[in-house]
Amino acid sequence: IDAAYEPIGKKIYLVVADINGLILIKMDSSFNISLAKKFTISSVSQVFIDVSGDSVVVGYGTPTSIGVIGVLVLDATNLNISGYFRITTLNLLSGVRFHNGKIYLYGASAKPKIAILNPADTSANSVEYNGVLAGNVRFLDPENNVAIFRGNFKATFMKSNSTFSG
Repeated sequence: IDAAYEPIGKKIYLVVADINGLILIKMDSSFNISLAKKFTISSVSQVFIDVSGDSVVVGYGTPTSIGVIGVLVLDATNLNISGYFRITTLNLLSGVRFHNGKIYLYGASAKPKIAILNPADTSANSVEYNGVLAGNVRFLDPENNVAIFRGNFKATFMKSNSTFSG
């Protein structure tokens, strides 16, 4: 389960995942449900959501034995799919952020990693933190160029790293 809030339209988006897929719920600030949709996707083990303007982004992962990370880009009005990405650069997904038209997936492969997707031209690149031991990115703030990742039983705060500019 994950949730996102869109402050301009005062909408709350809730996503719930199970082995049969995703359920996406749109509510107003009084928790009145205005729309709910189910997306059938096999073996979802983790799910994260973010919203910005007229788009909702849902990132989901499957068990590592299957190893698929998917991203749905949805229209915030009717929750119809407007874009889809499937990537294999991350084994473990820790979250998703949508900022300035780019989608930031963060988590880990063998090391902390951020995958940056650009829906406008369907490009993708990723940043792997080679200087740290195995671990994963636990928090990402693309607006302020901040990443916090955990590795070797400690947390590391990274700001203004030129390789994490998107």
